[in-house]
Amino acid sequence: MQLLQLMNLLEKYPGKISLQDVHAIDKVSPNKCTNIADLPWVILRKIISVDSSFRDEVLEELFEKMQDDSEVIPKSDDEKDNKGTIDEERISLFSLHPSDVFFTIFLCCDMFLQKTIMTKLSFCQFAVPFVYPRIYDDSLMMSLWSLRDIYIDDVQSLPTSSTKRVSFIRLGEVNEQSKSKLIDEFLRDQNEEHSTFYHHDCPLGENLRLVSNGIIEMSWFIPSIDDKKWAVSKEGAGENKSLTEPTLVFNLRGDGALHVRQVQILSEVTDIMVVLAEVESMDDEKNCDMLREIHRNTFIILLVSSKIKDNKTRDKIANTYRESLKTDEEKTSVLFLFDNKKKKNASKRRTMLRSEVQSMMKKVKPPKPLEQICSKLKLKINIDEMVLDCQKGKEFADSLFKTVIKDEESIEPRKEILPLQGDDLWVKWSHLLKEKSRIKTNVEGKTTDEPEYREMESIRLKQIETCHPFMARFIEVIFTLRKNKRTLLFFLDWTKHILEMLSKLKLPSLEKSFSEAFEKYEKSRSESDKSNVQKKKRELRDALFGIEHIFLELSQIYESFIRQGEKKDTFIAEKTMIILTAIPHIVSDLFLSGQILQILDGEASNVPLTWLQSVFDCIRLRKGNVKFTSVSILGIQSSGKSTLLNSMFGIQFNVSAGRCTRGVYTQLIPVRSKSTLKSDYLMVIDTEGLRAPELSDYSFNHDNELATFAIGFGDFALINIKGETISDMKDVLEIVVHGLLRLKQANQSLQFNQSCTFIHQNVSAKDAKDKMLQGHQETLKTLDDITKEIAESEGIQGVNAFKDVLEFHPHSSIKYVPDLWHGSPPMAPTSTKYSSKVQEIVDLIKLKMTETRNIHSVLDTSTRLHDLWKGILKEDFVFSFRNSLEVKAYNSLDIEFKKLGWEMEVAKQEWIDTNVVKGLNDLQRKEDLPKLISDLRIQFLFQMDKISQETKEKVSKFINEADSREQMIHWKERVIKRVDTLREELEIDYDKRVQEKSNICIVNFSEKSILSVNEKIINEKAQDLAKTLQRKQLSEDKLREYFEDMFEARMQEIEKENPSLPKEAEQNIEVGMRQDITTVLRHSYSNYSEKIRSQLQKRPLTGEEEYTTLADIFSNTTQTQTSSPWHLSWSWPFSDKKKKVWKTNVAHILNDIEFRINRERATRFRLSKTEFSIILKHAQDLISTSNQRKHDLNININVEIDIAVLVSRRCYHVFVRHNKEVLQQNSLRNKLGKIKEKTFKRFTNTVRQKHKDLTAADLLSDDLAEIIWNKMVQESKMQLKTWILRRYNFSKFNLMKDLLTKLVEKSYFESFVEFIKFPASYVLRFIITEAQQDFLERKGDSSSCKFKDWAYSFVSEKIDYIITTLDSYCKISENESPDTWLSEFAEALSEAKFDLSNDPLLQLKDFAITDFVQFKKSVTEHLYAKQNLLYEKISSFDLSDMEEIDDSPFEKAFSVLWGCTEKCPLCAEPCSRETKHEGDIKHRCVQHRPGGIFGVYWTHNDTLVERNCNFHLGSNGRMVCCGKRSWCRTCPKETDCEEVHFLHNYNKYIPDWDIQPQADTEGSKFWNWFMCKYSKELAEHFDHKEAGIPSSWRDIAEDDALKSLNETYQTKL
Repeated sequence: MQLLQLMNLLEKYPGKISLQDVHAIDKVSPNKCTNIADLPWVILRKIISVDSSFRDEVLEELFEKMQDDSEVIPKSDDEKDNKGTIDEERISLFSLHPSDVFFTIFLCCDMFLQKTIMTKLSFCQFAVPFVYPRIYDDSLMMSLWSLRDIYIDDVQSLPTSSTKRVSFIRLGEVNEQSKSKLIDEFLRDQNEEHSTFYHHDCPLGENLRLVSNGIIEMSWFIPSIDDKKWAVSKEGAGENKSLTEPTLVFNLRGDGALHVRQVQILSEVTDIMVVLAEVESMDDEKNCDMLREIHRNTFIILLVSSKIKDNKTRDKIANTYRESLKTDEEKTSVLFLFDNKKKKNASKRRTMLRSEVQSMMKKVKPPKPLEQICSKLKLKINIDEMVLDCQKGKEFADSLFKTVIKDEESIEPRKEILPLQGDDLWVKWSHLLKEKSRIKTNVEGKTTDEPEYREMESIRLKQIETCHPFMARFIEVIFTLRKNKRTLLFFLDWTKHILEMLSKLKLPSLEKSFSEAFEKYEKSRSESDKSNVQKKKRELRDALFGIEHIFLELSQIYESFIRQGEKKDTFIAEKTMIILTAIPHIVSDLFLSGQILQILDGEASNVPLTWLQSVFDCIRLRKGNVKFTSVSILGIQSSGKSTLLNSMFGIQFNVSAGRCTRGVYTQLIPVRSKSTLKSDYLMVIDTEGLRAPELSDYSFNHDNELATFAIGFGDFALINIKGETISDMKDVLEIVVHGLLRLKQANQSLQFNQSCTFIHQNVSAKDAKDKMLQGHQETLKTLDDITKEIAESEGIQGVNAFKDVLEFHPHSSIKYVPDLWHGSPPMAPTSTKYSSKVQEIVDLIKLKMTETRNIHSVLDTSTRLHDLWKGILKEDFVFSFRNSLEVKAYNSLDIEFKKLGWEMEVAKQEWIDTNVVKGLNDLQRKEDLPKLISDLRIQFLFQMDKISQETKEKVSKFINEADSREQMIHWKERVIKRVDTLREELEIDYDKRVQEKSNICIVNFSEKSILSVNEKIINEKAQDLAKTLQRKQLSEDKLREYFEDMFEARMQEIEKENPSLPKEAEQNIEVGMRQDITTVLRHSYSNYSEKIRSQLQKRPLTGEEEYTTLADIFSNTTQTQTSSPWHLSWSWPFSDKKKKVWKTNVAHILNDIEFRINRERATRFRLSKTEFSIILKHAQDLISTSNQRKHDLNININVEIDIAVLVSRRCYHVFVRHNKEVLQQNSLRNKLGKIKEKTFKRFTNTVRQKHKDLTAADLLSDDLAEIIWNKMVQESKMQLKTWILRRYNFSKFNLMKDLLTKLVEKSYFESFVEFIKFPASYVLRFIITEAQQDFLERKGDSSSCKFKDWAYSFVSEKIDYIITTLDSYCKISENESPDTWLSEFAEALSEAKFDLSNDPLLQLKDFAITDFVQFKKSVTEHLYAKQNLLYEKISSFDLSDMEEIDDSPFEKAFSVLWGCTEKCPLCAEPCSRETKHEGDIKHRCVQHRPGGIFGVYWTHNDTLVERNCNFHLGSNGRMVCCGKRSWCRTCPKETDCEEVHFLHNYNKYIPDWDIQPQADTEGSKFWNWFMCKYSKELAEHFDHKEAGIPSSWRDIAEDDALKSLNETYQTKL
């Protein structure tokens, strides 16, 4: 009693400290004692937190504080006067024994706390009290109830186990050996020292025990697998160094001679008794009598701890004892701790004792269960579970299980006992709830969840009808015991214990069966064996039966009855409703008392909201609107989450290697310092492990929902990581961040202010923090990037880093925790370092509790739970989103590849311009052409191999140096393959271009002799004429007249020599083109040949051309046929309003065809029937696309043929005109005309008798100026392509964003419609228009533009280079021949990529340059003069000047930027792929538009559809096929198919598209704004009624729509 008073425990004795008292959180750390009154609470707190330092360190630290701190126990005035006097009370404190302190505290604990203490002690590998004296009446109490949660094997708890037992007692005083230390040696090997039993050598162990003598403590030995293997290998060797089977070990504290009752109990309970005594004690007759009595029941090992002088004396003593005890030799063994007065060391003692015990064990009969022996003890003794309330609880539990017991060891399957939570009921209901929550829209556009609703109601009714008698009895019991809380708690504990025992009995055989099935599958890999494995896995899962399943069933009973009770036509008995309404009150009371409550059922992946809200409401009614702060944990399976929480807060979540049950659980912990910690309760939330192997075939949505829910519901999130790396959790954290932000978007009432702490378990190095700092910094940067990208993609402002979503501080929010075990299980104790590090986390949480402003009342918590889960149910897309950082990384890598690919394209073009063109120009003989082409190709391929390898290296370097290299590495091989593919494409393009140039070269060779002869004749005639005019004073005009007459006369002579060439060629063009176009047209419409013939008679291809463009036809078209055969006689059987819509639609088609005709003309050398076939096919595709939406404004076949004939006639005139122009450009007259001006200049110089040097300078200047101009034009095309690509940063998304922004600024509906219907052609025109504005038009008042600035600079640089080169070569060439000078000068220009062809060189050789100084001066003056002329030409330069055969800069830029030209067949949104793709790469869009924008309408009310594709696919939406005009890829095209397709099966009908279903009905903000703004125009255009615009769309401003484009095209794929 003195000790109780000293520790201020008088009011707590006996058994008045509850588990809730110990759990309660205080602002003060429980690790340190400030005074003796704190001692019990610190020790208890450490025990339930499995901190093994509670036993001695706490007391030691208190003693140290007492020595240093006089305030611990104040000194009296007398003591202050007499410093030599020592306070007696202080002496008593210093002499306290740790075992006395613990035992006194233990007696003050109630039975539930004692049971928890026993379990925690077993964790620490400390001995537990088995039998102990009660202080107030000296009677003995035995622990059975408290031991029932301790299992030393996989099946039986301690009271029910049949494990063999060894006890240790001491008789008399033993000075040389501590019995408890001897037991510790017996239990553990040499390198595994641990004081399971407290002994003399432990800290403070020398203090005198006062109250703990007479206690029987219990521990156990569990062999490891290695122990068993070693024993098998040494079998028969005669000596066992290790025990080979589980063994219970009992230790009687104190002298056995003084505790006869305890010795008697041990003799009945244990199989072997080890008696430690000295010789003197064995001579005592009383002791001998006691041993004789013991020997009747058990084996005895006498362990003599006396110094014996020799072996002979030792044998004599052993024989004497055997004779005096009159024992059976087989049941008695005498061992000695001394050899010749020398004490054996610990190793020898251990081996000796183990060997003897092991030997005796073989003789021991299999013992009965401990509880059975204890119930039949001869000595009357109190047993803890015989307490009335405990017995009543057991009786109620037994009555409960009588309803389901099949035999002694098994019960009915869980799915039969608890059917309401089965796959066909609760699980299915949960699935339907998710379907219902993700709003459906039917084919008529009505929102409906009727089918799901009816089925859910049916399930609720079936749940009521299916309730098992087991649950009826359970409800009856808890209702009966609702006012007797203590008995109720015992009932629940007994129920839990029985369920656990029954489950454990089943598991071994099921696990063996599963293992065998899996091994069989591993060998066969057959489908049947795989199916068997899945079956065995389900059997294992169903075998797990815990009390949490009963409460889940209870929740379903409650929810089903409550739902039926809400119906007016349903009657529920009054008594039933009374019981049902009481159930949440009972459960809430249990929850407040520390019972665990399941929040989320992992098997159904659902939250029983109605049930939980009722429980929280009952808490509010009972306790008021108390405040909650919550702590949640998240981590990979088997990373130690539950163990961590149990250690932190002393609670008991289920712990196992792998998950027993799935879901989220919570337990309430009361808070003492409410004002400081700002809460009444701390809600601890435990979650199942993520990425569980048994869920490998389960959707990742489960883990994603779980992660978002767990962290979204917790104020403080603990991210538990096993080991040093965080990589396993990075994806989970991104899911959480994205989920929280999207949920916030979906439900503005949700408030997220979570704090995040990373906990690295199993990291024990002292410098772990420093070593891992860099890794954490990189991880944090990654998380910051993830968060920023997600926020930008969602349009959320103010979120730029991970800490903006989850409060996180790198220095304080990362904790490192060593391994839980100090050694190797199963005999390993817990690590004190683990416990101390865990306590730091608790202190951090308490600190954050003091700082937080976000305190949630119980009502807030209930609302928060509701909002969070409803948000998760609604926002299914939260869990199917693409990794945003990976999206950003992919885009970055793709843009870099395009840049590098463009460098390869530039390199190819430079090779052609430099090497191919020069080679062809320098070629002297036609016969050498094949070899030249072959040699150039070999060199080109070698160069491209080198460049492609460099490109691959640049790709690798870019990836390795990128911040997002971890994401990019996944696409590295794909990008490398794209480099190879691009190289192949460039090779093909090279061959094509070289072939074209070689063909021209061949033509030039064939005409070269004619050209050379005629050029020579013209020059001779010009010179002869000039000499005759030298003495005449003629003006420039007169000289031009003489020269023109001479030149024309020669040209007529040439044409006379070839009279049929020009005329016949032009006639052949007309005839051939007419035949080709007619053939293609008739073949394309072979089923309408008569119609084609009739139309061609009315409108012959060769007729007069009246229209500038195809669309101009509408400027004069009327409803009746006019006199002009070229006016279309289309009649419109509909109103003027519809006529306008129809004409607009056809005009768009004609505009697009006109654009395609112009593109073919601009990029082809000659136009033929191939190009016409392409254009006609394009026209047919446009008409087909326009007719996809079935309505009465479709283009019928008669109108289509009219358009086809109109297009044919347009193509005939354009093609003929183009081919004639090509013919003229390559005619002999035209080619000779190119030398006309040069010949005239030489002619005038001769007439004026200018010096030949000046003439040569003039001619050279002309040639150089022409070369500069041609090179500038060629370079400008590459420059323009590069400008276009760089302007949009090689990104299709930037181009899309710019185009849509310009359309908004333009605010012209028809332009929008044209882009929607024909995006590719519109974008190409947009690129050309933008290029004209950006590169060729002046900006504001400026006189310059981008292109002109570049071109001026280009010309100036080239002229300066030529003059510098000329000056250099003129200085060294005064003594050289003209031929040498010209060759060297040409070579120098060639090195600068100036190709000075042979013709100018040959002309210069005709002049004998005598004065190089004057020549250089003249060339310089002429070049500067030419520079001004070139500037003038640049000023009038147009984009058409850049168009070249097969080399349009716009087509090339469009191809690189736009990539795939396909569009969504449902809404016409362009495919977002930035490269052309095929094979298994499907089309995909960044976003999808409301269907009405593309003319989709509801059939029941003729209104345009406001829903987008994603939503339709995620709902039960349907669409009519329409056959030949269909979006469908599978139905026949011959007829108008009227079949209705369900869009959720879209993969069946459009398998080449990837469209993600989603629940979000909002879709694209931009296109929602567009549909809202142009609702009337869209309805008029498609001739349907206006769409039902959601009110929220009308709030979208134009700026918001444009801003959404930035968000949409920034990170999406």
